[in-house]
Amino acid sequence: MKKILLFLLSLTIGIVVFGIVTSKVGFKDIVLAFSSFSLKGLAVILFLTLLIALTDVWKLKFILKNQGHNISFLRVAEIWITGFAISYLTPIAIWGGEIFMTYTLKNKYKVSW
Repeated sequence: MKKILLFLLSLTIGIVVFGIVTSKVGFKDIVLAFSSFSLKGLAVILFLTLLIALTDVWKLKFILKNQGHNISFLRVAEIWITGFAISYLTPIAIWGGEIFMTYTLKNKYKVSW
């Protein structure tokens, strides 16, 4: 039940933020900005973004494995993606997500500080 409430809260916040952004910038301007990219250009951007995310998740998994913690790739990805998202909600981008990832790894998987 707690996960469902957190999901609904996150969804509501996301919809509100999206609404604020589209009301300030204008939906037509957002569509115009995205339409200036070719389909090939968007595919390249999406591919590079995915490649960077996968590399960062693999890097974190590698570090954890060298410390003696064999956590599955999907679990590490889940923690990394959440930490990455939190990084953009904090005033200092690097610290917010890093602190969350460290805290989660310590509580869920008993990774030392």
